Amino acid sequence: MANKITLASRFYKHLKEFMKDLISVFPDDREIKIISSSINIASMDDEEYELIYGFYNALKSLDDFIINRNDDLFKQDPSLYWPDGSNQYQLFSKLNIYWESLNDTNRKIVWDYIQVIYSISKQF
Repeated sequence: MANKITLASRFYKHLKEFMKDLISVFPDDREIKIISSSINIASMDDEEYELIYGFYNALKSLDDFIINRNDDLFKQDPSLYWPDGSNQYQLFSKLNIYWESLNDTNRKIVWDYIQVIYSISKQF
């Protein structure tokens, strides 16, 4: 059980850092702040680890994109992988919108976070 709690703690930590970085890159995007707040609230009350399982269940079907850092991930229709209106759907919709405007450094950071989040959720 302790291992699961440790993994969950790491997952939430990286997800929150990811959201904080997105807010710093897009400070005028109010929706990113709302998504971040929703994710923070969901992570505080996630006794069944639904947030983690939700990320994993969608990301596992995108495994090849993630492992290979294939930018086509950000051309995928989020509604194929995430429940419409979910935090994950909203987050990946935003990433799809902003992907082309990100510089190489920020793209690398996004990929690093996605790979870490996916890796941790996969261990769950």
